[in-house]
Amino acid sequence: MPIHIKKYDVDYSRRFFLEKMSKGIMGAGVLSSLWPLIGESADITKAYPEELLSIEAFTQGKLKDGDIIDASNVEIVKDLIDPIAYLQVSQQGRRIKLVPTTTDVTQLYPHDYLKATLSNQGKAALDLDGNVVVKNSTNQWIGGTPFVDPQNGLEAFANITLSWGRHDTSIYAVDDYDIGPSGSIEYQYQIAWCEKNFSALVSNPSGPYLEGFDDKLRHQSIWFTAPDDTRGTSFLNIWKYDQREFPDLFGYLPAFKRVRRFPTNQRFEPLVPGITFFLSDAWAAGGSHADMGQS
Repeated sequence: MPIHIKKYDVDYSRRFFLEKMSKGIMGAGVLSSLWPLIGESADITKAYPEELLSIEAFTQGKLKDGDIIDASNVEIVKDLIDPIAYLQVSQQGRRIKLVPTTTDVTQLYPHDYLKATLSNQGKAALDLDGNVVVKNSTNQWIGGTPFVDPQNGLEAFANITLSWGRHDTSIYAVDDYDIGPSGSIEYQYQIAWCEKNFSALVSNPSGPYLEGFDDKLRHQSIWFTAPDDTRGTSFLNIWKYDQREFPDLFGYLPAFKRVRRFPTNQRFEPLVPGITFFLSDAWAAGGSHADMGQS
């Protein structure tokens, strides 16, 4: 009986990504370039083999859409989830329902951001300082993901740093629970988190830049609304567009009824007792080139 070797077997994608990483290539898509497909139909199906689109194919039939991941079967997908999610499922009773892969990219991006990404493809470049500019100019970036097929780590990181939430303005309400070594809740806070971009805008009627903030990338703010002893405590992080420069950090402390300037490295430290979420943690891209030793 003849033997048929299947090129796109269950380990093909693992080998493919390892090969690309070894060459320093960071782009998306396996079977073809991703973004041309998105521009044509918004469908990513042709860019990936079945094992990356179907949990049933990836697990060779052990799991399928509609199944529940719990402590009895989480080992099957341990490599696909982060360590905390694995701990929650394996030891703390969390259950995760598997749903079909979303292949329509318009369901994954804000409309204005996706439109800007598609219309501005190929227009971005890194200048001599490592900042993103419009190609063949000194103009700051004009919106959307600048490097849809990043060729190195700096381009991939810039894609996230220039627009964390993919909106010009984002605000989030957060319940924060800080667990101590004993496993009990030691601190609890209610937080509001806001990001306001000034460059690379996609929904601003007057263009990609906000007037009066020419050298700024964004304002990032966090304020505490509970409990009473921290209510009103707030911090403002001012990001420069030039990523060789450190952000400026200001804080308001109700107990002193004054605004004070903090050392910029304070954003790598707890803002209030017990909290383990820092201003440097934003979208896993809270560091500037200066933080990474690129200056």
